[in-house]
Amino acid sequence: MEDDPEVFIASYGCTARSALAAVKMLRWDGYKVGFLRLVTLWPFPEGAIKNAIRGANTIIVPEMNAGYMANEFRMLGLNVVPIPKLGGEMLTPEEIYNVARGIIS
Repeated sequence: MEDDPEVFIASYGCTARSALAAVKMLRWDGYKVGFLRLVTLWPFPEGAIKNAIRGANTIIVPEMNAGYMANEFRMLGLNVVPIPKLGGEMLTPEEIYNVARGIIS
């Protein structure tokens, strides 16, 4: 899902399922959003990420923590919108969708 998107949603682990559902909802509504699912977190795959998201100006990072992976994306010089969630409750596709709609609109 990388056909010239302006915004990417990058996720890993169990949050990736909600992120993918949110991306599908956004694309259904006509938004140009890409999805990046990270499998390897360390060492952080900088080159692969830069190659995958070239042309995008914003990356949304939903995480079930205090936003640690968002910091890694910031170090790449990207405009990062973190969606941290603590407490063990899963992020829903709707939560991710609503944040992304606010960024894209």
